Amino acid sequence: MLTEILEREEILSALEALGFSPAKMFADLTASGDALYAGRYHWVKSDCHVEGIDREYVINAIPDDWDRLAWEEWYASGGKLVHHILCRDKWPECTDEVFIPADDTNHPDAIKGKHWYYFEDADMRPYFAR
Repeated sequence: MLTEILEREEILSALEALGFSPAKMFADLTASGDALYAGRYHWVKSDCHVEGIDREYVINAIPDDWDRLAWEEWYASGGKLVHHILCRDKWPECTDEVFIPADDTNHPDAIKGKHWYYFEDADMRPYFAR
């Protein structure tokens, strides 16, 4: 279900163009993880013109429930693949924090005007689908 949605929305091809392997990222999705990311998340390719971002876009998975779920982003910077997990409340794994202003032009509207706690995840698979 999820991979069909991501294929139709051209997210898989955008991930591949950045250097990610969608086959590895989504290979061992559980049924519950597939349903979660297909039904409770909105996937979007967002323009991002921050210096150092390769190809000037980021792939975002934006949840419908900020209390239980996390926003995730995948991008390449200087050829390095990056996966961030961003939370409204500070999780034990969080190492950094950022405020994204409401007038920001490099992030989706749903996450603007909010304070985020986050960490860089070495595992490129969606966090709740492992």
